[in-house]
Amino acid sequence: MLQKPRGTRDFLPAEMAQRRSIERRMRDVAAKLDMLDEEKLKSSSA
Repeated sequence: MLQKPRGTRDFLPAEMAQRRSIERRMRDVAAKLDMLDEEKLKSSSA
């Protein structure tokens, strides 16, 4: 049997949707506080 690399895990679709939603909110807050460059943000999330 193959072993997965240490420090990795799989996310089910519902879990991944929740993680993406939280990350999106964090990025929105950071952008509103002028902590992120919005152009870099748009290109990295594509």
